[in-house]
Amino acid sequence: MTTAKRPRQDAADLCAVFAIIAFAWAACRLWLYPALGIGDNAPVILRPIGGLLVAWLLLQRRGERWSDLGLRRPSSWLHAAVVAIALYAALWVLSPLASSLFAAWLPASSQPGFLGYIHGHLPPTLLWLGRLYGLILVAPQASSTIRQQFP
Repeated sequence: MTTAKRPRQDAADLCAVFAIIAFAWAACRLWLYPALGIGDNAPVILRPIGGLLVAWLLLQRRGERWSDLGLRRPSSWLHAAVVAIALYAALWVLSPLASSLFAAWLPASSQPGFLGYIHGHLPPTLLWLGRLYGLILVAPQASSTIRQQFP
């Protein structure tokens, strides 16, 4: 591909990722979650999953890998784990402070937990058990695919 077309292609690819993220949000909020009876405060997990999958497909189409974008395996897994734990600890310590600051700015309304709708309802319970079972089946395959992407 010529260098003149590359920025246009990059912009189109970025727009495709944003479009799938917007579509996933709309599909969850306007169709899927109301159909399943899931509350408004549930996380829209399809946004990051959809965006990551589209980005991965676009990379595959180009014949590139995540490492071509600068991502690589950490030189030390211990260092990566320590940094991750430190970030989670900082989040744990700072969350109450940030929550109280945001609560002062924004009006609060009481809502049940996002899995509260499954209590006493068999179909949503089976749905979540199916998701867990699917994750257990898919995780080994996904990890081998990731290992192939990051040699």
